[in-house]
Amino acid sequence: MPHIAVMMYPGRDEATKEAVARNLQAELMKTLNAPASAISVSIEDVAPDAWADTVAKKVAHDDIRIASDFVK
Repeated sequence: MPHIAVMMYPGRDEATKEAVARNLQAELMKTLNAPASAISVSIEDVAPDAWADTVAKKVAHDDIRIASDFVK
């Protein structure tokens, strides 16, 4: 069922990435009333100099629900 794809600058350790993934999964479970087994989360490190190009290529502008200062 749902998949959450997170792209962020490199530099966070594996424990932090795991915590982000687990927290996102827990919130989606609560909001969608879905079991953990139905939710997947991926995290991709993207270098700052590749950010705009990478996000623009992978995420349709209309699909961005909350835009940051880096993606508008």
